[in-house]
Amino acid sequence: MLNADGYCTILDDNVLPTLWQFYGLDPCYFEDDNASCHVSTLTKAWYGANGVHRMDWAAQGPDLNPIENLWDALHRRIQGCTTRPKSVKELLCLLQAEWKKIPLLVYLSIPLLEVIKRLVEGMPRRVHAVIVSRGGSTNY
Repeated sequence: MLNADGYCTILDDNVLPTLWQFYGLDPCYFEDDNASCHVSTLTKAWYGANGVHRMDWAAQGPDLNPIENLWDALHRRIQGCTTRPKSVKELLCLLQAEWKKIPLLVYLSIPLLEVIKRLVEGMPRRVHAVIVSRGGSTNY
């Protein structure tokens, strides 16, 4: 299970460089769920120290996270495998291999960063759909 230390390492090693790449020094907002490692004192301190604003997120709120499209595609790819990994190392290799195939199989050979960019750019439509549905379910 992921703890706050591990989550902050992920934020340092992966999230922060990506935020810098896309936003530079401009303010940005980060969305996660309310998992305990996401709302810990350590993680909140990390957000403050790195100038990242965390969006409040209702535990049962509508899913507006654009990465969910990619997680769903990855989940379907893994579920479709005929052999199951026998170790964490095998699972990691399988996840990485299938992750690399997602743009080729799901998004018609669009580079992964472009896929992510398009998903993020679609957020205004998602937010509008949630507003129209008054927080209820949407097609997203």
